[in-house]
Amino acid sequence: MGRVADGGDEVELELDDDDDGDGGRRAGAAAPAAVPALGRRALRRRRLVAAAGVVVLLAAVAVGVRVQRGADAAGDGPAPLDGTASAQELFPVLAQPARPGTGLPDDGLAQDVGVEPGSERLLAVAPAASYWVAQTPTGGVCLLVRSTDDRLARNGICTSPARAVGGLALPAGGGPSGTLLPRGASTAEVEAAGDAELVPGLWVDSATASGVVVAAVEGASDRLPAVPVTVRRGTGWLPVLLTTQGRPYAVVLSCLSTAPVRLSLDAEEVPSRTCPADGLVRPFVGTGEPVQVGLQAPTGLLWAAEVVTCTGPASAPTC
Repeated sequence: MGRVADGGDEVELELDDDDDGDGGRRAGAAAPAAVPALGRRALRRRRLVAAAGVVVLLAAVAVGVRVQRGADAAGDGPAPLDGTASAQELFPVLAQPARPGTGLPDDGLAQDVGVEPGSERLLAVAPAASYWVAQTPTGGVCLLVRSTDDRLARNGICTSPARAVGGLALPAGGGPSGTLLPRGASTAEVEAAGDAELVPGLWVDSATASGVVVAAVEGASDRLPAVPVTVRRGTGWLPVLLTTQGRPYAVVLSCLSTAPVRLSLDAEEVPSRTCPADGLVRPFVGTGEPVQVGLQAPTGLLWAAEVVTCTGPASAPTC
């Protein structure tokens, strides 16, 4: 199921994964916040007809293509950050039952770091790495990062709950980095470093976070891109596209977190919509003139978008 933004209406689409053999496919395809204003550009505004009945071909979402979100590590409310809280109070996911198939691989990482067997809880699986929080036999708390690239380092760090109030940080060190913060802890340092919050409490480096939204966009449609995937933070624009008269296109958007956005063509006035986890699609038909896709988004929101060329008639294109 995909979500289509079409003028003032939102339409739920049944997604078709049949290959029509037309050759127009990509190689190897497989809390409300204020929204800053999107400044108008010099391009002349024009009417672009939204395609009705558009069919978007979406690949099946799989681990390693889109973030698999584990339980909220930070819990529902802040724990005391005065050094008196236990590991489970700082990160309540540690007290939740383990879910089948989410344990650490038996590759020696848990033993090397000093993890209590069976205490690990999966936080997220991203294209670049998987992340766990765990405990030590003495009640300490650990953050473990396992890259999906076996050539890169596997990292882990453990510390006492008293020291974990300020967070557990794993530098990149040849692989993806990660910082785990309890709810209520300061995020100033991770934000200053350009990190992004992958799931509540877990902050990752910009490259890892960007890989998540890029993979989501590229996995959403295997059609050839007319405008390649562009990654931005906050309000921004895609490169200008010189459209072909009568040709159908679609904008495919993915955001790292759910947020209100305005996805527009040439700064047209559009209502605010939620950028959902399964992506936002905006179909339109070319007029033979240039068009520029813009997104009004909260400051700091990481997102990726591309414009794909659709096939079939403009009245019912396949994207």
